[in-house]
Amino acid sequence: MSDRPDRRPRRSHLPSPPDRSGGRGRRRLVPGLRPLEPRALLDGSALVPADFDGDSRTDPALYRFDADTGSGVFEILDSTTGSPRALRIDGLGERDVPVTGDYDGDGRADAAVVRPEAVLGGGSTPNASVWVILRSSDGSRVEIPFGAAGILDRPAPADYDGDGVTDLATFRASSDLVPGAAQWFVRPSSGAPGFSVVFGAAGGSDLPAPADYDGDGRADLATFRPVPTPQDGPVGAAQWFLLPSGANDPDYRSRIGGVRVPFGAPGNADQPVPADFDGDGRADLAAFRSESDLTPGSASWFVLPGRGAFPRFSGGVSAELGRSGSIASAGDFDGDGRPDFAAFDPGLASWAVSPATPEGRPSLPPSSFRFSPAGGGGVPVSSPLFFRLREGSRDEPDPPTSIPVLGYEVVAAFPHDPDAFTQGLAISGGRLFEGTGLYGSSRLREVDLRTGDVLREAALPDSAFGEGIAVVGDRIVQLTWRGGIGYVYERDTFQHVDSFRYEGEGWGLAFDGTRLILSDGTPTLRFLDPTTFEVVRTVRVVADGSPVDLLNELEFIDGEVYANVWKTDRIARIDPETGRVTAWVDLSGLRPPGAVGPEAVLNGIAHDPDSDRLFVTGKNWPGLFEIELVSPG
Repeated sequence: MSDRPDRRPRRSHLPSPPDRSGGRGRRRLVPGLRPLEPRALLDGSALVPADFDGDSRTDPALYRFDADTGSGVFEILDSTTGSPRALRIDGLGERDVPVTGDYDGDGRADAAVVRPEAVLGGGSTPNASVWVILRSSDGSRVEIPFGAAGILDRPAPADYDGDGVTDLATFRASSDLVPGAAQWFVRPSSGAPGFSVVFGAAGGSDLPAPADYDGDGRADLATFRPVPTPQDGPVGAAQWFLLPSGANDPDYRSRIGGVRVPFGAPGNADQPVPADFDGDGRADLAAFRSESDLTPGSASWFVLPGRGAFPRFSGGVSAELGRSGSIASAGDFDGDGRPDFAAFDPGLASWAVSPATPEGRPSLPPSSFRFSPAGGGGVPVSSPLFFRLREGSRDEPDPPTSIPVLGYEVVAAFPHDPDAFTQGLAISGGRLFEGTGLYGSSRLREVDLRTGDVLREAALPDSAFGEGIAVVGDRIVQLTWRGGIGYVYERDTFQHVDSFRYEGEGWGLAFDGTRLILSDGTPTLRFLDPTTFEVVRTVRVVADGSPVDLLNELEFIDGEVYANVWKTDRIARIDPETGRVTAWVDLSGLRPPGAVGPEAVLNGIAHDPDSDRLFVTGKNWPGLFEIELVSPG
């Protein structure tokens, strides 16, 4: 029986020429923008003040990582002098996260970052991230271990105790104490004992959004849930969950439940930007949509003001401010005591700032000006979208023009399990193998290509998050994400026959006939001995001299490595000897309609060397596609 059912007309997809007009064509991020820690665990943050000069006005500011010097640079447009200046923190890495706040209580924002790699004073702090703060009061550098190492915790700094000083805080998507819940950890600046609060849903789309929603002068715990869970019911909207601090309850221990407010579009279109836009002392719910539903080329703001006593919110307003693809920010740029609406356009390095009216809407037209880092890259420090962009936006820059861009034709479409969180794909002897992820759901499978049916599978331990797979002779090797352990199975029986350890994270895996090739989300590919699993060499992947991050699922085809670039529609073709990207494969338009949600991204490449057929799919995609690559021109 033929294994090419549901054959559809061949569609040719050649990428459009890059838009150089600055108009409504394909958007660009700031050149040189470096992706941050992956896995969507850092895609939201608290709104961070950026009054670096202490004049009660927010200064436009952007952050970039300078790879040449290993420094984090805060580029600031001083609102007092009108001149640009820079604050530099040395000894950082490209995965470090800016978390500005007034940590020393002098009325000025301090440059600060969180280091997920847990480097403290040249040494190692096991199982902890490190907060590096450059104090504005005396210029000293302070390093504080706080939060889990890696990307388990999302930074959420705010003034939780109401003393006017920013407290260290993190949001953990999966509680260590209560299954099915999230957990907050707060280290008060006052020196009071730190505390933790179980609040939020585990493992979902919740983003931390702390702000003073009840008007008591202290930040409240809050999460924004862009993708409702089945437990939320048929709400048809994004959800806000607020846990007020309470006047006599500094550590939240007697607070139970919280308040739920439906507000915002369900899905992944809206981003939380809470602030007191109407100036009544209570933070308003606010969402930013970078693609307006009404006006092509524009972005939209939606505000639900707090009215009267908490938890009353009413009188929602909306307005368009900023170009499509802009980044939302909020701050008191004019010094009137109320936050203003701001949108930064990375492509034009321009800011649009609009003071808020008493109703909490932008007053139009906005003031516009240009300001971007001297290094040519960065995003606003006060932007809650910082992490989402750096983790890998779909609005990635066009590939350098010196590297060819390949299109594709769909040859055939096959069913694929939409519940499969695809992390690895491989074909051996005409048989399709798939590795899936997520804690408690990770599997190794053999799948019928024609029907999508699972022929057999092996479950990983519940504590393992499955990642890439590769077939090595009569065995299959499977990675795990953060466990630092790989599993080896007998190919024909799925019997577990061996395990091995490796440093860091595991993402993608391929076999070149001699060596295993491992990706970990960084620009570095590791080549492992397939017997001892020792690293025999590494190569750094670059495109026109710039490192390429977020390399995910891998496949070795005709002497070159093909790598999904996480959260994009792109595959990088890589020379394994030099690490140079020799071509991009643009798979825009392939994602099927049934693939919904922020994690339903392209991931999975399998090449059948016997028939020279190429297959691709994505996480939770209902389809798997055979494609042929098409050269430009």
